[in-house]
This record gives sequence, C-alpha cells and structure tokens, in this order.
Amino acid sequence: MARTSRPLQRTSFGQRRSFAGEIHLGRSFTVTHNLTMISIWLLLIAAVVFGYLAYDAARLSTSAKHVPYALTAKSWGEDVGHVSLAEQEKRKNANAVRGLGDLSQSVWLFGILCVGCLAAAGYSIVV
Repeated sequence: MARTSRPLQRTSFGQRRSFAGEIHLGRSFTVTHNLTMISIWLLLIAAVVFGYLAYDAARLSTSAKHVPYALTAKSWGEDVGHVSLAEQEKRKNANAVRGLGDLSQSVWLFGILCVGCLAAAGYSIVV
C-alpha cells in the first residue's frame, strides 16, 4: 500500500479512515462480513426451496379420507388384490384417523421452515 502524505485519521469508533475516505476495519471484518453475506444468501435460497415445497405440498394436499386405500397400500408395497373393499374402506378410515396419506402436516412443516429462514436472514441483515 502506498503511503500518503496525510496520516490515517481516527473516527469516533476507533476505526481508521484514509485520505480517500474508505474505512479500514481490518481483515477480520472483511472475512466476517463475507461469511455473513454468504449465510444470508444461503438462508434466502433455503427459504425459496422450503416455500416451493410448501406450495407443492399444499397443491397436492388432500384429506386422507379421500385417498383410496389402494394408493396408500401401493406406496407401502402391499398387494390389495386379496383384500375386500369393505376391509380397504376400514383401513382407509383408520389411516385417516392417524393422518397417513395427508400432506397438510408437510405444508405446515415447510411453511414454518420457510418463515424461519426468512426471519433468520432478516435478523442477520438488521444486526
């Protein structure tokens, strides 16, 4: 760094100000500032991903009592060819009570994660 004819001036916060007016806080501030900016961008990207997942789960969400048991059983790898329709209806209602096959919990989960990432990024920007 070339020496200037004027010495560095001290500001009210103990920072040094050069003749050109830029504030020198040291190398550690630059590294910390860069990591903070990277984490803010990562939080914003995570918020977008979680927001999309919440939107997608809400779009696909349907009540568990409207999902045929054959679809739920197929996802578990079960064969329902030998199960009577009355038994399938009973199993479907039992699954509906437990919430199996319902994506509304996923909507809440991804929505809360999205809002949490946005809040953390906003807090990082303010602080």
